Amino acid sequence: MAITDKENGHIKNEDFINSSSNDENDCTNNEENIVNDDQEELTDDKNKLCYDHEIINNGSSDDNEIKLFMFDYKECQNKKCSCKKLYRFKKIKKVQMNKKFKGIVLTPFCEKYFSIDDKYTIENYGLSVVDCSWKSIDLLKRIKFSNQRKLPYIIAVNSINYGKPYKLSCLESLAFCLYVCNYNKQCNDILNIYKWSVNFTNLNKELLDTYKLCNTHDEIKNAEEEFIQKYLHEKEQNKKIDEYKIIYEDDYI
Repeated sequence: MAITDKENGHIKNEDFINSSSNDENDCTNNEENIVNDDQEELTDDKNKLCYDHEIINNGSSDDNEIKLFMFDYKECQNKKCSCKKLYRFKKIKKVQMNKKFKGIVLTPFCEKYFSIDDKYTIENYGLSVVDCSWKSIDLLKRIKFSNQRKLPYIIAVNSINYGKPYKLSCLESLAFCLYVCNYNKQCNDILNIYKWSVNFTNLNKELLDTYKLCNTHDEIKNAEEEFIQKYLHEKEQNKKIDEYKIIYEDDYI
């Protein structure tokens, strides 16, 4: 499930995808790919204990990668959960809900956007997602984290919410943050655990590169608003062109 921002009901997701330069066919048969991927997963179930507070505070690693964490609500199905697959591949660590976490936690119920301004925090204390079903997302309203961040308009490519803005999987949410903070190698590394997930950066290339140039929460917010306004304007223009074509064709029938 994706821990991201609210949905914009006034934007039709399928229209956005149709206007994208990337072909939706790149992500077909996602369910089939997931099954194939799961057959190749690591089966090591050791080290399932949650990490203590001292380890959580050490956000950076020897090879200069961002430490990734998850708060597990134990709701998602193992074979469909990107977070649990990251855990099986030992690319993410579990955090107990009652543990204090000084890093950034991605959640839709906050005001501040994630930006490169948060790079110092995730380098020193880590980056976390909350792994739960979108159906139970309202439960997060009761939980307050010290450093909460939400993500701007971005399109999901996972098989469950393909084409929907904001409804990213945990994997996609983490990849967004790594991309924005210039951790490209680690971003590609976690995306490679699925065959479909490499399309996340392809479909969202323009948006990702725009957000990457933003230095603060306010700049991310402004970039998101500018993109939405631009998209709505282009949609309106295309609608007028289509209406003109219909009138023009009717005149010559």
